Amino acid sequence: MSGCSCLEESGTHGYTAIELLVTIAVLAIVTAFAVPGMTALVVRNRLAAQANEFVGALNYARSEAVTRGQAVALCPAQAPYAACANSSSWTGGWVVFADAGVANAIDDAADVLRVFDELQGGSTLNSHQVQVVRYLPNGFLDTVASPFALRAGHCSGNDVRSIRISPQGRPLVSVAAC
Repeated sequence: MSGCSCLEESGTHGYTAIELLVTIAVLAIVTAFAVPGMTALVVRNRLAAQANEFVGALNYARSEAVTRGQAVALCPAQAPYAACANSSSWTGGWVVFADAGVANAIDDAADVLRVFDELQGGSTLNSHQVQVVRYLPNGFLDTVASPFALRAGHCSGNDVRSIRISPQGRPLVSVAAC
């Protein structure tokens, strides 16, 4: 007799139902706190990307106006991006074009330079009465543009980006409350 207890050595090692339930409860609590934070992070990142895309379009138009030595404009797009929408809503996308013919319109003399798709995720981009942003060959704005408001689909907290364009043509982005 060696004094060996074979039952102790061959027993299974597992988790009890109570240990499993406690682990699931802790996981559920951690998830409940993490998901709203992740959602807010995704919304903020989407807004930043969309604001950067619009600012990039403004900078591109300004650069092209100086490079070409002629007016270049942006306008809200009207599907299929062959015309300017007669609207101050820019949510459906926008078009950058060399404004060589009729001022502030895409006509036969206009050269469409770049087209930007509509905003995703329920975001909206609007401005008070601005239907065209037109840069002169010196890079300045043709007329003063009122600020643009980029809003998240489910706006809460600071989910608005205000985009202003200085008279010299430089866009400035700031965070605003809903």
